[in-house]
Amino acid sequence: YRFYLHRCLPWIAGFVTGERQAYDYLGASIEKFPAGAEMIALLERNGFSAVSAEQLTGGVASMYLARKPAGS
Repeated sequence: YRFYLHRCLPWIAGFVTGERQAYDYLGASIEKFPAGAEMIALLERNGFSAVSAEQLTGGVASMYLARKPAGS
């Protein structure tokens, strides 16, 4: 998916929208977003409990579940 994200998507979306730079930025932003154990640790450090993660679509996307502290 990285090839698609960095090579195909910016070209196709840029052609359709005229905003290729926005889609170049999108790929870079996705790559920098915390994932897996790093995201779980971030949620736990910020007071969330019962944190879990499930990879979807073969790891292309992830779903994170966490319990918000009472009174927050």
